[in-house]
Amino acid sequence: MFNILHLEDEKEFHNLVKDFLPEDSYQLYHAPDTIEALKLINFVDFDFVISDFYLNSNITSSNFIKKLKSALPEVPIAIHSSASLVEISRNILLNSNISVWEKTEMRKMCLFIKYELSQRQTKKVAV
Repeated sequence: MFNILHLEDEKEFHNLVKDFLPEDSYQLYHAPDTIEALKLINFVDFDFVISDFYLNSNITSSNFIKKLKSALPEVPIAIHSSASLVEISRNILLNSNISVWEKTEMRKMCLFIKYELSQRQTKKVAV
């Protein structure tokens, strides 16, 4: 079972992701804000992080993503937002472990997550 952190301040979008990632294969942890997300990171070994880019939070999204990458350097991150991808790209440094998705692409994002986690599982078994 894979542990996935979903940082989302809008419950309906969390429920949408929850619908696309079945509970029998994925343990989805919901953090409504960055404070809760940072608490969860200390107690759960996450395999993937999904985060809304714009959150009602005391920390900017760019700074929070940097904290995430520092705390979880090997964990892939998928960022979703209703903002334009150009706007988001200007705000973060993209690398191989960060992908950016529009909120209208939730289904595609979840398929991508399933694929990425299956690849990680294959690598773990091979080692």
